[in-house]
Amino acid sequence: PKIMVKKEFFYFPMGWLLRRWGAIPINRQYPGGIVKQIAEEFRKSDKMILVITPEGTRSPNPEWKTGFYRIALEANVPIYLTYSDFKTKTAGFIGEFIPTGDIDADMKAIKKQYKGIEGFHKEKFVIDS
Repeated sequence: PKIMVKKEFFYFPMGWLLRRWGAIPINRQYPGGIVKQIAEEFRKSDKMILVITPEGTRSPNPEWKTGFYRIALEANVPIYLTYSDFKTKTAGFIGEFIPTGDIDADMKAIKKQYKGIEGFHKEKFVIDS
């Protein structure tokens, strides 16, 4: 798998180690550029797995961040939906989702897959928007 790491960590000797482990330096000052940068990494790789974990939040927010979606759309790759359900203490694979380009409809469809799943802070895991 590839991991995204802030570019500030890529100094000697950490930079060498991080690259060896498959890390991609990310310049977070230009968030729109991250999508293109990661999509380019997909195009350069014969096989690539990118894992993006959900960002934590201090308050409920029905508007999920869409970077994962925009990366998949730009790179023309599927999104594999997984879950960790803290109520049932289970984790697993929901399925493959192919972005259509209709971000509003697609995000609703993705959120629908998570109905009934409880996050660690269930009161902050908002699906309905």
